Amino acid sequence: MYTGSSRLPHFIVVGAMKAGTSSLHHILSRHHEIFFAEREIYFFDMDDVEQHPDFFMDHQGQWRFQDYKDDCKEQLAYYGRFFEQSIDGQLIGERSSTYMASAKVPPRMARLLPEVKLIFMLRDPVTRAYSHYWHLVSTGRATYDFEATLRHTPGTILQRGYYKKQIERYQKFFPVNHLKFIIFDEFIQDPQSCIDNLCEFLGLRTSIDLGLVDTRRNVGVAPRSLRLKLRENRKNRKAAEEIYRGYLPTLTLDRKTLSSFSRCIEFLSPTRLMSRMASLTPKRHYPPMSDGVREFLERLYARDNMGLGDLIGIEVERFWPYMKYYR
Repeated sequence: MYTGSSRLPHFIVVGAMKAGTSSLHHILSRHHEIFFAEREIYFFDMDDVEQHPDFFMDHQGQWRFQDYKDDCKEQLAYYGRFFEQSIDGQLIGERSSTYMASAKVPPRMARLLPEVKLIFMLRDPVTRAYSHYWHLVSTGRATYDFEATLRHTPGTILQRGYYKKQIERYQKFFPVNHLKFIIFDEFIQDPQSCIDNLCEFLGLRTSIDLGLVDTRRNVGVAPRSLRLKLRENRKNRKAAEEIYRGYLPTLTLDRKTLSSFSRCIEFLSPTRLMSRMASLTPKRHYPPMSDGVREFLERLYARDNMGLGDLIGIEVERFWPYMKYYR
């Protein structure tokens, strides 16, 4: 356990990606007893090339080697700087939606933060995968349609929906009472109840009145013409990669530089860029997924997440009915 700074997270939202973590971040940030890091940090999986391939090449196209080390004071000091503006008595939190899927994270997190509380947002893995794909479309990284992407380069689109295996890794290192599971469907249907329960889990004296908070953040949309957008993505693929390559700053930055750098990266992050561009380009809701692809994904996730409900103590079949049919 690192003792160089008392200002390290008391809780972390570990994922899943495209499961409401941005909305949860926005909501919890409104609580006066909470300090939430402004952006995703990706500290514990900075060297996971499967989750962050763009971290391993710089702006000049040169390969670089990210290397997380448990006892590296420079790295730990870098991590601590994200929480320096917290006030004594506040609960400190961070959100990095790739932590859930990375096998590297649980043992590292347990070593540095053995008392941390972890929040898992779980969305129907089929719709999560589809939303993930459209996120890649909007950020310029998808160059084929959904079915072709699943056939040729599924990558993390499929991987991040294998919830059972991912949660089991965390349960090896953290006690059950330090893990909180929120089903996305329930969060959408009754957000106030979910937030009340979450605040109780975190040990907060009061909850958050959602009547005063905009609870929708980072809502996914599709371009008017997928064909034209994919053609544009293929043409500008390098530009999309450049944005992510700068997301992890070098660890030698001083405090003042880090602060300004973080603000710059937040401003230039794909999510923020696409949010600003959304006002310039007509958008629409996702088109329906083909029946054949949906059936395939339902079978896949029902098989690989078998026993998930028992593992987390929630009847997931109530929210994702196909889980009880495809075995």
